[in-house]
Amino acid sequence: ASCCNQSVHQAPGSSKILAMLPTVMLRYFKLMLLCLLREGSVFGSRTEVVTELANETEIHADPQPALCAEKTALWHGECVDCKSRHLLCSTKGSVAADAQPEPGYAKLSAGDARAYRCLPPAKRCEPDLTKPNASSTGLGCAIGYTVPLCVACDVDYFASGTQCKHCAKASQSAAVRWAPALLAMLLVFAGAAYYCWRSRMDINADVNSLDVKPKQSAAGVLRQLIVLQAPLLLQLVQLWSLLGGLEPEVVGNKELTTATSWRGPWELAYVKTLLLSAQDLQGIVNIQCYGDGTFIRSMTAIISPMIPLFLLLCCAVVELFRPSIGVALSLKLLSLLFIGGASSCYRLTACQFVDGEDRNLDTQAFYTVFPHLKCYMGTEEDVKQKGMISTVFWLTAFAYNFLIPCFLLRVMARQHVALQDTRLFVACSASDRGNTQILRLQPLGILPPLEKDDGADRHLLAAAVAHMVVYMHGPVKVELVQDAVHVTPLEDAQPATLESHDLGTLLASRLVPKHKLDVQRARNIQQMLSERGVLETTSDPLLIGAKTLLSKYALGGKVWMEVAVKLASVNLAAVISGDFGFHLAVISTLCMSGVILVLSPYASPQLNILHSFCFLCLTLGAVGFLTQQVLLSRLALVAPFVLCLCQARQPDSLESLALRIYEEMAGKLAELRDGKPLQASVEILKC
Repeated sequence: ASCCNQSVHQAPGSSKILAMLPTVMLRYFKLMLLCLLREGSVFGSRTEVVTELANETEIHADPQPALCAEKTALWHGECVDCKSRHLLCSTKGSVAADAQPEPGYAKLSAGDARAYRCLPPAKRCEPDLTKPNASSTGLGCAIGYTVPLCVACDVDYFASGTQCKHCAKASQSAAVRWAPALLAMLLVFAGAAYYCWRSRMDINADVNSLDVKPKQSAAGVLRQLIVLQAPLLLQLVQLWSLLGGLEPEVVGNKELTTATSWRGPWELAYVKTLLLSAQDLQGIVNIQCYGDGTFIRSMTAIISPMIPLFLLLCCAVVELFRPSIGVALSLKLLSLLFIGGASSCYRLTACQFVDGEDRNLDTQAFYTVFPHLKCYMGTEEDVKQKGMISTVFWLTAFAYNFLIPCFLLRVMARQHVALQDTRLFVACSASDRGNTQILRLQPLGILPPLEKDDGADRHLLAAAVAHMVVYMHGPVKVELVQDAVHVTPLEDAQPATLESHDLGTLLASRLVPKHKLDVQRARNIQQMLSERGVLETTSDPLLIGAKTLLSKYALGGKVWMEVAVKLASVNLAAVISGDFGFHLAVISTLCMSGVILVLSPYASPQLNILHSFCFLCLTLGAVGFLTQQVLLSRLALVAPFVLCLCQARQPDSLESLALRIYEEMAGKLAELRDGKPLQASVEILKC
């Protein structure tokens, strides 16, 4: 044993062997055993063995610090300052690769010697140091979160919004979570069944009477208004959830803690599920727990923008076998899934270039939805994955930005061709020295007279209904006499003109005399009714399938607003994560609000006001998310619903009244042609 001790002290570098890893100690004890067996016969050879052992473990005689002082850590043979790297080095001999980050900071990868400011919410970077499995990793992440910057979920955890939840706990509460969902589905199906039943009852109403009265009650008119308002409110909610992606503004170190802890309104995570994309719905159904969570999340993100396009392709196949059905289904799918699909498309290539302090991550920048992939570098396998992601992005972006708007433009072009005859004639009125107004169609230019088979009676009826709803109030008699229509208010008809509650008309009344506004409004209503009559009698499958969409607009020339809204939604989804996302979002929403308010494209005045107000609220919501004002962002979401409640007090309008009277009289057009007069009650319905 003495010879062993002597040989160890004489060996070069023996003092460093005592401070090495356990593998070195194992070889050291093996050498001691060898010395005991050979005693002193091979003294020189033992020295050579020790020297060889030091060389194998890469211990060199070059001077380097063995233990670093407090607040410093060992990194590449040097003691570096921990404060500048945001590391906790409270004990002597710390190693930078194993040091725990400061609170609110995390590492980009295991073994890094520098920590970066966490992204909101800060809860992900608050490890419980009392639990060994939370502090031993040295990443600065809470339980269930992992690198980079604690944005990814660890094994046995699934992503739900910005949180990582344990799979076992989620399985235990599955019944609790699914029960409300099933109840909500039952309520939706019950409401849809009731709506279909009421619609069938309205269709089967008595139509034998010659007195034409709007068959809908105030509740029926309100139900129709809600059906028109629902897509606009869904669009508002979806765009509002996109605005939640705006990063809060950080000014100076004073607001760093506030910005990092900013999570937005608590309901934002739930509202995002209304985007109806696979990427946002995967948190509800924790399928990530049934396989490799990273792989499942990656594949869900890739197929999410393709699902709406696949469903549209299925609608195209349906259109081949059932004309007009496929078009109708595709337009309904667009109103539900377009914004979510476009958002998923642009999230594919979104990169995180800075940390919570706006410090550049340089080559460590990573994909937002693929945290395991670097934006600028990676292995050969990573390059293949990024190539597939890029291909999916460009194909889906082309579809959302070009193909779908072109489809809507094709519908608009077909409608323009079908409605061109309605713009070639104008209704002229004359009085018979009494209360009766005689309306005739006059061609605009040298044109042959319009025959009855070409829709002359329907155009005359449209002119009569437009005249009575603007200039008359109460019971009115309508007669079709040869090439003219006679409109006569009855004895008990009120002479007062029916007032309008349209915001555009009220604003224009300050600049234009009221009688000129009445003439213009009567002409617009007449054109709307004439176009509606053509759409009701058309045999074009494309227009039949798009009838619900086209009927929403006042005139055929304003359907381009549908394309503008789609492009504005895509633009918002594309710019929201960029450097100028806030400014571009504000410009886009303000412009859309002003355009809708000025042009009033919808047939219902309530829709014009609501849609313009929705885009204005989105502007306020963007300001609220940027400045971390939760109350303002919530107000932007709730205010349009409050406006809908206010509009429910008077759901009717002149345009809605004209449509109801026209539909009723068009169903009794045969009686009018036989010379039988019809009576209509011009009265706005109120709840």
